[in-house]
Amino acid sequence: MKRLKIRTAGVIITIVVLLLLLVGGTVYAAQDSLPGDGLYPVKLAAERAGVMLRGNDVVRAERALSFANRRVREMAMLTEREQLRYLSPAVGKYEQAMNMTLARIRIVANNRLRTGNITAMVAEATTHHLLVLDIAWDTASSEGKLAIARAREVAQRGQENALSALANESPGWAMQINLAAMGERLNRVRVMAEHGNTTGIENAIWQCEGMTVFGDKIYGIAQQVGKDTQKIEEFVASAACRQLEELAEVWGRVSEPAQPVMERVMAKLLIQYRWAARAMEHRGVESPRAPVIPEPIRQRLEEGIREQQRMQQQQMTSMQERAQEQEVIQEQERARKEQRMREQRMEGRLGGTDDVLAGWP
Repeated sequence: MKRLKIRTAGVIITIVVLLLLLVGGTVYAAQDSLPGDGLYPVKLAAERAGVMLRGNDVVRAERALSFANRRVREMAMLTEREQLRYLSPAVGKYEQAMNMTLARIRIVANNRLRTGNITAMVAEATTHHLLVLDIAWDTASSEGKLAIARAREVAQRGQENALSALANESPGWAMQINLAAMGERLNRVRVMAEHGNTTGIENAIWQCEGMTVFGDKIYGIAQQVGKDTQKIEEFVASAACRQLEELAEVWGRVSEPAQPVMERVMAKLLIQYRWAARAMEHRGVESPRAPVIPEPIRQRLEEGIREQQRMQQQQMTSMQERAQEQEVIQEQERARKEQRMREQRMEGRLGGTDDVLAGWP
């Protein structure tokens, strides 16, 4: 009897071990599967199980970011294999993983814990995501390009959210990552210019423009929190000088439709260089040398800057006029209300007098 129990226990243990080996082997085999493969649901199920594992919110954010990294690799492989019907769902799963990552970061921030390392990881990861998606976009069909363009938007949105969170703790670090990401976009401009790819040039320049504007936001956060402003000024002066010269080199190879966007980006960079250099000089710090830009291009940029300043002045004047009009309307409304109140008080007094007189004999 005792031997029977021992044998039964041994059989059960053997079965459990075999099942674990079978499941573990299946999960391992599923790691390289793609959407549409038979084992892909196993891969997703293993990820869902991983989300439920113990760990604080930072660990869970890192885990979700690893899933986003996988989705990007899957999109690249699907594009390479021309399995486009699975591409759009893969983009949806990428967006889901990015949203999960950012949600965990918000929880950490709400608990007043530091998020610097994980937000920097997200920002740097999304920079890499954009590079991978660039390669996929270059080889994709028209249908595939639409899905990849949506994935790019998700990556950029995730990067901006992560950098905004990082800027509240370490603005200088956030600006460094943003400038590095912009440098990658400028490399993209050069490559596309060499290949005569007008659409690729335009997309990369638009992304540069967005990153340039976002740099202003990071500096604004630095001023609000009172950190890293001097460091950012030095970063911006150096980077803007280098980036202006790089864009000037490819100016002649950019198609006419893309030139207005490129001019806006270069004008913005020139403005940023000037304010950063002035701020450094005001502190008694030597600023980087002025960017070397061919005179015809410089003249166009100066005209663009003057046009931007005129537009800003017009917008400011328009806003002031609207504010004044609103004040007049509010003052008129207050006067009408006061007049109505005086009339109502007067009517009340007259009504009270009539009642008294009516009571006399």
